[in-house]
Amino acid sequence: MTIREYILEGALKSAETRLDDLIKLNAPRVIIDGQQEYVNKLKAGELNIGGDTSVLDEEFVSREMKKGRGGKAYIVINENVNFFPNARYGMYIRRAE
Repeated sequence: MTIREYILEGALKSAETRLDDLIKLNAPRVIIDGQQEYVNKLKAGELNIGGDTSVLDEEFVSREMKKGRGGKAYIVINENVNFFPNARYGMYIRRAE
């Protein structure tokens, strides 16, 4: 499994859960349609991540959850890649220093 597949798997699980919750809450159709479109993109393998995307093709070995200085959670993958799923402008990945 590559890092890209690991991130896609987590993002897809999260997006499908959110879609189910929106449907249960009878959310406006436009919101449900937007979420469905996002789920379909993830199923097709489209992933919009900023930063050093060359690390996405590396083999996934391990992960560790950590918190940054601002309290936001991030994931350290393979002890040398930092993945920020909740960054200010979307998902971001970089090689650790």
